[in-house]
Amino acid sequence: MAGSFVAGAIVTIPPEQPDQRPHFYNIAPAGENFGKRRKTARIYTNYSARNPYSGANMTRSGLATILLGGMCISVLCLRVAGQQQPQQRPQAGNLQEDDTMVPPLWGAPPPQTRLEAIAAQKGVLITKGYTDIGEVQADDGSRLRVAAVSFADARESRERGVVVSIEQRGAEAPVIAFVDADEMQALAEALDALAKLDQGASPMANVEGVYRTRGDLEFTNHSSNGSRVVSARTTQILLPSGQVVQATATFRPARLAEIRQQIMMANEAVDHPQDAANK
Repeated sequence: MAGSFVAGAIVTIPPEQPDQRPHFYNIAPAGENFGKRRKTARIYTNYSARNPYSGANMTRSGLATILLGGMCISVLCLRVAGQQQPQQRPQAGNLQEDDTMVPPLWGAPPPQTRLEAIAAQKGVLITKGYTDIGEVQADDGSRLRVAAVSFADARESRERGVVVSIEQRGAEAPVIAFVDADEMQALAEALDALAKLDQGASPMANVEGVYRTRGDLEFTNHSSNGSRVVSARTTQILLPSGQVVQATATFRPARLAEIRQQIMMANEAVDHPQDAANK
């Protein structure tokens, strides 16, 4: 460290220190020491150029850190807000035909049919009545059963419809699908159309017809090994786990007439439950 006595002031010039920022210096009065004062200022300027964390460089890095932190906080807030939003379950009897169900991020989705909306209620007595209509043996050994049902709760809400169940060979339990009463006529007409579907229904090389109810009962007429085949599939969501199970049965298209007949019998049982019970 070098020092000099000039006009009653001492100018101290420390050696260059790359890892430490130098202290502010006492600047000598103007006069013969003007060159020394300029030298002191030059030392400070050179240090700033060498130090990557000073001046403009510190501003750039600090701004990048602030922007990145703000983005992370925004994403976290959106995720927490989505998880805290409560699920809304449709009330029994208020489900409209054109309602669109949006599945939640976790757990079981809301009920897809009016029958399911009543059955899913808690803290209220639910009365379930049913009448077995019939059974159709599938070509692959599975069995498709049709039953007319009527659900009611203590609040005097009542819904009627059909339960279609498919039990595959060797399965532990059948898989069911609910069909509301207002869907049954459209389902019967769709089964008629699927039974008549052939290759001439479209100018394309392959043709497939699909009909699906709100409760995920699905019938598909498709080509298999050069011939037409109809697949019936039921999809059920097990509560409270939300596990999804499916079952499929395969028929020749001509056998859709048997299934349609049982759907219409179930429709009659729904409209006139007492007559169906006396048979």
